Amino acid sequence: MQRPWRDRVASGSVYKAPLSAALDATRDGLRPFVAGSLARQFGSTWHQHPKVRRMVLAPPYGQEGPTLDAALLLKLLVDSYYWNLLFCNTFRARNRWRIDSLRDLRNRIAHDQGDDPLFQSPQSALGLIESMEILLQAVSSAAEAERPAAKDAAKDGLAKVQAISRQIAPGPIERFRRLVTFKSPGAKRFWVALLGAAGLTAVLVDYYRSPRIRAERLVIGTPHQRLDGYRSLETELERRLKPYSLIDHLRGRRIDVILTNAASYPKAVAELKRLHWDVALAYSPIVSMSTLEYGYRPIGVMFPDSQGYTGVMFTRKDSPIRSLSDLQPESTVALGDYYSATKYFVPMSLLKGRRVTLLPNLEVAEIFDLVREGKADVGVAARSFEQGQPADEFSPGRAEEGFRVIARGLPLPASVVALSPRLDDGDRRVLGQLLMDLPVAVRRRDQANYGPGVIPDYGPMQRLVAEVRAISACLKLDGSVLSIACPPGLTIVAHDLWIDDVTMAGTNVLLKATSISRRPMALRIERSLLQQLVTVEALSELKGRHLQVLLPATAGRGPHPILHPNQIELLN
Repeated sequence: MQRPWRDRVASGSVYKAPLSAALDATRDGLRPFVAGSLARQFGSTWHQHPKVRRMVLAPPYGQEGPTLDAALLLKLLVDSYYWNLLFCNTFRARNRWRIDSLRDLRNRIAHDQGDDPLFQSPQSALGLIESMEILLQAVSSAAEAERPAAKDAAKDGLAKVQAISRQIAPGPIERFRRLVTFKSPGAKRFWVALLGAAGLTAVLVDYYRSPRIRAERLVIGTPHQRLDGYRSLETELERRLKPYSLIDHLRGRRIDVILTNAASYPKAVAELKRLHWDVALAYSPIVSMSTLEYGYRPIGVMFPDSQGYTGVMFTRKDSPIRSLSDLQPESTVALGDYYSATKYFVPMSLLKGRRVTLLPNLEVAEIFDLVREGKADVGVAARSFEQGQPADEFSPGRAEEGFRVIARGLPLPASVVALSPRLDDGDRRVLGQLLMDLPVAVRRRDQANYGPGVIPDYGPMQRLVAEVRAISACLKLDGSVLSIACPPGLTIVAHDLWIDDVTMAGTNVLLKATSISRRPMALRIERSLLQQLVTVEALSELKGRHLQVLLPATAGRGPHPILHPNQIELLN
């Protein structure tokens, strides 16, 4: 027994049977409308019209008229005379070609020998069925109310054609099932597209949830000499940050995060002046003051778990020196880095007005060794305010055990994390939130060591630094007995100068400069001291630079010796 046509369609056989059934339904649906339109125009004997008689190939018919089969029906519809007179308003000119395609279908059904490609393609079958649906819908909506039979016939024919269409083309649920189970020819393309869309969606979701900045690169700078603890911060920012443009992101562009440090505090300040650092992990109160001076925006503090710290002066526990009042001109004081708040600025302010012998610019370990070995009477160090710890003792069990604190400075302001004014407001807002939202594992004490906190007031610190710099301009730093104050009547003046020429004289660098009032001035500075202040490949790069120098008011045109790094500061 032959299988039903829909089974043969499913197996890839032919579409002749469903198309033939759909054409019959279309014929039945259109017949009352066509016959009614002709009868209304030519009367009940419309079929006797000469044009109609010429269309009928069968032998002449009687008064009952010809059989209005699909061939005659479609021929009447597409005939130019009848089309323009009766049917063009109903079907619209753009649909006339659909009637021609159905005439071609009827002829191919009648003459098919089993090899017609039209009946092998589901796309062709569905296209023809669509034409049938459009013609029947046009009649269904256009048939006048006084001709309910024509409208009902068109609706009935349309329902039958749509049912056949659903059998040829399964509904969306069935089509989807065939795609996902690889039972449809387009299953592979579907899965490739689906996975591609899923991947793109995941990329877009990640992109729009990620912090995005306009800057193409981000420089993280710090004066801290050991960068290992900041590597996780560098990695995390590179992983999370996305370019502001989606096109750039899809092209694979990444934000280049660069971690760098400065060899000294003055060089760190120089980087800040030139806005080379986008994110400043200031690490020191001295550098932190400069971030505010040069327009950086603080967003948090470094060492957030610290209870505060300051600079202290200490001796051995068996030392006869119990307080600063016990210091004598021959008492030696070992000082640290000239730019250290705790090991230079604070102890120098504590020593103000006293006469001692200075051993300057020492490393922390050197200071403790000199005091431990009795080669220095007093040392300086940083000390945090640890709860429960005696005021005059260091923490037990540490390398500092065995020493006694004899003086301490006021609490120092915290160091800050700050963002460059070079960044636009949007980037600063994004980075500020991101940096504070990073995991604790990135911000903890043994890593980047920063977090949220109150931005401190640097006013008192700025005054302390200015006072110590003025005092430092009076020192010779040659190991002799020094008064930690300028001699009576000696005034220190700050000169703003612009460098005109730079030459070498042995180990000294000679700077010829001009003041704002066009007064010439010459300076002499050791090359090693200058290298602590600036990084240049050639001394000629210093020409045109703006600097400030602290000199005694009695200083002549020079060359005036610059013996202390706090006497001189490059302003650009």
